[in-house]
Amino acid sequence: MNHTLTLKILLAVIMFTSIFRAFAMDRGPSTFPGATRSVDIDGNIFQFSMPENFSRDMPANDMIKKVDTHSQDFRYSGHAKTVIQRWWDVKERGFFGKNLGSLMMNIAIHKAQDHSSQWGAFDTQSRFDYIIMIDEHMTRHYDDINKNISQQESEFDRHSYSGFSVYGDEIKTSFNDRLSNNQLWTHYGSTGPNGLLTAYYSIPISPDAFIEVQFLHAPNHDSGSWEFLDRARNIVTAVVDSFHVDYAKKNPVKAAVEEHWQAKAIADVIGDNQDKLLTLFEQRALDGGNQESRPLESPE
Repeated sequence: MNHTLTLKILLAVIMFTSIFRAFAMDRGPSTFPGATRSVDIDGNIFQFSMPENFSRDMPANDMIKKVDTHSQDFRYSGHAKTVIQRWWDVKERGFFGKNLGSLMMNIAIHKAQDHSSQWGAFDTQSRFDYIIMIDEHMTRHYDDINKNISQQESEFDRHSYSGFSVYGDEIKTSFNDRLSNNQLWTHYGSTGPNGLLTAYYSIPISPDAFIEVQFLHAPNHDSGSWEFLDRARNIVTAVVDSFHVDYAKKNPVKAAVEEHWQAKAIADVIGDNQDKLLTLFEQRALDGGNQESRPLESPE
């Protein structure tokens, strides 16, 4: 075999190897680089980054860059404002990787709520108060969703949320801490029909309002759920790692999320307030809270 033929074969091998490697490359949503985006919320600047190759087939309105929670517009919108919503296609590795499902991110600003009982307003600088406020916020949200499910539909069509579980005399919580850029976020979630899984991350932006970021995981029926969740988790982790709030001067929430809250884990906060929680659950029952509003009871 002459040298010219050998060289041609070698070049062909290199070319096909390069092509196959290119086809095998990960074509899922790239995490970074992504431009840093900023939202002004009552003078507090929330910054985050995200993959820019989001789906063009799903709703993708321009991001709102400024929110005034004291304005008439905010009140007319139900004391909640969506800043941005984006969808990503989550695919298998490789150029011809099939679509495993979709991941949706929704960032919204909410007004801090009052207790559903007669306890008055929540103190969003208190770790315990903030957790209970989010629990009531989530309970109301999913109670409203489940009310629209007809009796003919299966229990599997209902959405499920529970922030607390009772084990004998002990109360456990599904809330978790999530530290991002030295600021402590609160992490929680829910499940829904057809394998829906929703992860939430929230933080107070002021004594009167909080940011809530929702990641809805929607796997395709014929996809491997573990592979879908693993690949979607990579996107979520990259986005959450970019979260940072530049709080306005003299905003008391800054010291809470950057210092005071980090001194004690959520599980310990709940453990220190067991009696308050039991009293709250009893009050909810007296106020007519339905099954979705009550903590799950587990055998000892």
